[in-house]
Amino acid sequence: MLSDPPVHPFLNDIFTFFDQYASFIGTLILGVMAMYLLAAVLKGNAKFGSRFFLIKIHPMVKGKTLPNSFFFNVGLVMLCCIPVVQFCTEAFADYARLTDADQIFGYQIRYLAFFRYFFQYRVFLYLLLAMMLLTLAYLLVFPSDRAHLKKVKQEMRKNIKREVATTQKRLEQRGGQLAGMNSPVKNW
Repeated sequence: MLSDPPVHPFLNDIFTFFDQYASFIGTLILGVMAMYLLAAVLKGNAKFGSRFFLIKIHPMVKGKTLPNSFFFNVGLVMLCCIPVVQFCTEAFADYARLTDADQIFGYQIRYLAFFRYFFQYRVFLYLLLAMMLLTLAYLLVFPSDRAHLKKVKQEMRKNIKREVATTQKRLEQRGGQLAGMNSPVKNW
């Protein structure tokens, strides 16, 4: 997709080959490819929900997911269905020729006044490539959720221990009393 014309229409040729013998096989393989992209969206959605900087945003936990979290995640996946279809239409342009998706994305949306320049300068493709490179860099720095979570927990424990130590020191300096209270603080 980065070169125009493409270097080799590898997958398009495979889909077309299977369509010669049984037309549903090429369509089935294309559907599997699109479902794989949606599965990648689901995986990214789960990673986004469980690790957005240091907080959890709408995590999906078995038996504990709130309805608003469920609807947020479903909405995010539904929002990604259109870009997946648009990507498949562009990536498999030879195979998707003269389909409804090709008519919608290839002619109707491509030549709208607002979107014309996005398609002309391949903005969507370069945004996808940029997101891929940013994700690659992020995953090279933080390769797994478990290691990242362990590191964050260790930092939090260290900060809590430091705060407890400074609070204990302040209490000892004040004779074991908090400011404004007459009773000593117990069970520290």
